[in-house]
Amino acid sequence: MHKGEEGALPVLVKRVFAPVMTMYQAMVREGIESGELIHADWMQIHLATLGANVFYFLSAPIWRILLPYEPFAPEALAQRRTALVEFLGQAIFADRQHGAELAARVLADTPMPEVNTDRLTFGRKDERAQ
Repeated sequence: MHKGEEGALPVLVKRVFAPVMTMYQAMVREGIESGELIHADWMQIHLATLGANVFYFLSAPIWRILLPYEPFAPEALAQRRTALVEFLGQAIFADRQHGAELAARVLADTPMPEVNTDRLTFGRKDERAQ
């Protein structure tokens, strides 16, 4: 796709995204049927879990104007990650306490990935730093 080859996206979707989506759908439906997750459409849970993350990154140019900090700074990303995991623990689990405990365990067991600060603004200078 990077080279502009036509027809690359359907192959990528079929080979990578379709199998992952099938497994994800089965996992969420199992969680709903077992009563561990809230009773909701599996796709809504999927969109809620990914949507907040995707929206944050896609709207970064707006956040840069609105927020008094760089939205891709390592501290900001770490805070956003923690807030999102904790929120999902409270939002999608039927037992909120259990969800909060799972969220805490996920955060403890999966350290924040290293952020390459050279690429924070995707090649743009942060005007506030001037």
